[in-house]
Formats: sequence, C-alpha cells, structure tokens
Amino acid sequence: MLKILIVDDNPLIRGGLGNMIEWEKLGAEPAGTAENGEEALLLCEKNQPDIVITDIRMPRKDGMELLSALQERYPGIQTIVVSAYDSFAYAKHAMTAGSINYILKPVDPVELNETISKAAKLIRGREGGTSLLLTDGLREALSGKKAAGQVYVLASAGADEETDGFCADIFGNCVQAEEGNVRYLAGIRKKEGDGLEFEKKYHRLLLRRCLGISEPLAELSEGAVAAGMEEAVHRAYLQEFAWQGETETAKPLSQEQFFLQLDSGNSRSACAMVEDGLISCGREDIFTCEKNRDYAEQCLKMLSQYSSAGFDAAGPVMQKLIDSGKQLSYGSMDEILRDICGIIEKLCILSAEQLHTQRHIALRMKKILEEHYQEDLSAERMAELFDYSAAYLGKLFRRENGISIGQYLISVRMEKAEGLLLGTDMKIVDIAHQVGYADELHFQKLFKKKTGKTPGAFRKERG
Repeated sequence: MLKILIVDDNPLIRGGLGNMIEWEKLGAEPAGTAENGEEALLLCEKNQPDIVITDIRMPRKDGMELLSALQERYPGIQTIVVSAYDSFAYAKHAMTAGSINYILKPVDPVELNETISKAAKLIRGREGGTSLLLTDGLREALSGKKAAGQVYVLASAGADEETDGFCADIFGNCVQAEEGNVRYLAGIRKKEGDGLEFEKKYHRLLLRRCLGISEPLAELSEGAVAAGMEEAVHRAYLQEFAWQGETETAKPLSQEQFFLQLDSGNSRSACAMVEDGLISCGREDIFTCEKNRDYAEQCLKMLSQYSSAGFDAAGPVMQKLIDSGKQLSYGSMDEILRDICGIIEKLCILSAEQLHTQRHIALRMKKILEEHYQEDLSAERMAELFDYSAAYLGKLFRRENGISIGQYLISVRMEKAEGLLLGTDMKIVDIAHQVGYADELHFQKLFKKKTGKTPGAFRKERG
C-alpha cells in the first residue's frame, strides 16, 4: 500500500483532503497529518510515506522549505502542492523541487486523485517492473551454475544489429527487458582476458550509439540490478550529451545579459549565448559531459524565471531532461539545444509584440496628456483608462520617455502657460486655472522651478 502524508496548517483542509482521496481505488493508506513542515519531516522519518501532499504557506517550516528538505533527504518521496496562492514564484519552486503538480485551492477532487495516481505509477514503476524481470531472468539463467565472470547491466536506446552483435560477443547467459524506449541487457562477461578488446568495441559504439554499461554488480539482488540499470542509463545519457573536442572551461551564462537579449527580442543572440556556454568534450569523458547537462538545466531554470510564459514553456523541457536520466528522452545535445532555442524564439516573439504594444500605449498616454492637460491625469487615472496597474503604466511611461507621467504633464502645462502669458493678457490666476491648477501659488511655484522665473517676470521679460 502506498502511504500518503497530508501537510496543512488548517485542520479543516487536512480533513477535507483526506476525504477527497480515493484511498481504496488508489491502493493507498494514510501516513498521518502534519500542520507544518517541521512536523512533516518528523513523520517522514517515522512513517516513511511514499507521497506528501503539502500546502505552501505554513508557520515555522513552510512548504517551500519542506519541499527543499524532502528533495535533499528523501528524494524518493513524490510531492504534490496544494495552495491558495496563484504565485509564479511558488509554482516555480515546486517545479524545481520535483513536485508532480501545483494544485490551486479550492482543490478539485478529480485533479487531486489523478495527480496521486500519476505519482503512484512513478513509484511503482521505480520499485518493480523491469529491474525485477532482469533479476529473476538472471537468477534463472545462472541457476545451478557457478558465475564465470562479473555481472553487468547494459542500456541502449532501442535495438540494432551492431549493438546486438556487441552484446552477443561480451555477454554469456544474457537476459533482456524493455522499459519505454530503453532496452536493458544483463549477463556475465564471457572472458576475463578480453578487457582491452571490450573497451575498443564499447568506445567505438559510443561514438555512434546511445549506449551505457554499469560497473560490475556487487550482488544479484533486485536492488543491485536496479542500481545497475540506473547507472547504465546515466552513462549512456552522458555519452550522448558530449561533443567531440578538447576539454574547456564552461562559460557562465550572465542572467542580466541573457534577459536583456530576451527583452529586446533578439533570439539569435540569445541562442548564441546559450551555445557559447557549452563545454566541448570527448563523449567518453563523463565528468565534463555531465557539466553540459547541468548547464542545460541552468538555462531552463533561467528561462522559467524570466516570465510566466518562460515558466510554462521550460517546464515540459525540464521534465524531459530529467526523465532522460531514465528514459533516454534526449539522444544528443543538439536536441536539447533545439528545444531551448525554441523556447527562446517564442519568448523573443512575445517580447517583440509586447514592446510594440507598450510603445503604442506610451504614445497614446502622451497624446492624452497633451490633449487633456487641464484634467486630473494622474497615474491612477491612466490606470482606469488603460486597464493596467498604475505602477505598470508609470514604469512603462518612464522607460519610453525618460520622465514620469506627472513630470511630463507639468512640462505640457508649463508650455501651455508660457503661450498664454506671451500671447494673451489673461490674468495669472486665470492662466493657472486654464492649464489645470486650482491653486495659483502652486502654479507659480512650479512655473518658477521650470523656467527660473515667476509668471509675472517671465511675461514682463518676454512680452
């Protein structure tokens, strides 16, 4: 039975979530409830749950701290976040901490149970399945025989004649199984003295195939075979992630410069920045190749931090990258680059469209200020007219024009006042009212600040 721990500081919500879960149908049972992250970690140690459903905002240790702690201490636990906060930052943290889903309150029972079902499949797939088939197959193949060599697990992306020939050459009593698009083979090395020839054949294949082999298994148990499978796929994954060439030092990607290219809609420069940061290394050099994988993850995390659109686009690619460690979803670095640059192009198109829209809005605001300068046209009033927040419009206007909305309105009014002072014999108090100021003294103060002279002195000197 799968064990589920529910974490929320509200006892009514804890009870409500418990009532929503289809325990029997999901093959699950409660592992307790906790009202904060600190209490949840104690229960994880005591009850060893398979799934943790947690809120984000809680006293003492909150959900974000709990997710990070679980990822570090109990990476096998699947997590599901339920929250009343439709927050990009919270959802991003949940994603990077490996959560299955970020569900908004009020929780939809169907979505909750579907998410638990997904988590259950991941857990059961990890605990049994292929590793058990290989273990039983090896035991049967070696039944009654003394091991003539060390047992290895090999992983390949599908079958082909060359790989099959290679496996037949090196393995005796070979068994195989498939999981997704990965084929696993396990068996005893045929000869003790063929190490050099084996290495030559293996590395030749590495240059053309997504192929990896484990270290010798310490024992013939399901756990040892599962560990061997994971190691074999990890090596295959890293081999294909490398580029030929000399080892270099990775170039860090500057977030400030990267975001600047995205902001300006320059997809070509942004993609070039990503490619420039890659390490060129031999395919068999696992350490440096692993740096490329880490670098790709950092690029995706940076894209997810850029905007909500970046978060939405980077999430599936990040998951595919993570899954590649077991499923070989990516066959080469070129494929990852293609997906990352696809996200960049999408974001740059959105940025270009947004820039066009923002400039159009800024121009419209200027026109309104110039034509309706006598009215009360504060940022709050603009917000009502354009249906955007005052802070957003104020920032946009300043970026496009170099001054604030209020400063621009004053400059328009003072320019109109200058014209009235020189072109009419209107009284100063009337001019103040004409350009939008009920308080003559306030008008005179602003006029002197703008021109260096009082309205009367200005008229006398220029008139």
